Amino acid sequence: NQFTLKNGAGTKSATFQGNAATAAKYTAVYPYQSEASYDTSNGNVTGITLKATQNATANSFDKEAALMIAEGGDGNTLNFKNAVGYVKVKPRFACSKIVLQAAGASEYLAGMCTLSYGDGMPSIAFTSDQSTSITLSGTITANTAYYIAVPAVTLSAGWSISFTDTTGDVYTRTGSKEIEFKRNTIINLGEFSRTDNK
Repeated sequence: NQFTLKNGAGTKSATFQGNAATAAKYTAVYPYQSEASYDTSNGNVTGITLKATQNATANSFDKEAALMIAEGGDGNTLNFKNAVGYVKVKPRFACSKIVLQAAGASEYLAGMCTLSYGDGMPSIAFTSDQSTSITLSGTITANTAYYIAVPAVTLSAGWSISFTDTTGDVYTRTGSKEIEFKRNTIINLGEFSRTDNK
């Protein structure tokens, strides 16, 4: 069921309102996704999507991609934990989009997935419509930080990140070494200028 914010916007603790059946344990996922379903056999949430196209937000991230999950037994208090990590980039020129690409053909960054709370360590397992890339689109201004929500995954074959400027020119930086994205952790890939094209 979908719950809505009652009060506490912009704070670390908020109150939500909605309808839920009486149960011994409750699981909640943020943001709400209409296709989500609770699997009573293992406590996982299926039908979740980690977006392959995320909205560029200056000095922040796309809140619709910031997957979180919570479990609680008292029915009143739920402590949400991040299921994703973040890649931070700062282009030194205005862009129309930024694309993070895994080099490995089966190293997925987005798609339909199952979300598990585990032992307080949320995890994502992709199930279908997988993508090896994430596109950050929208208004991307120069000298501003942007964050891309990513799953906890190791890109063993390397990665690349490309910046398409407002005239359509593409500038790409490639990393041939393995990179590990961790849940609840920000990986700073640094600043990028047109002269960084490699």
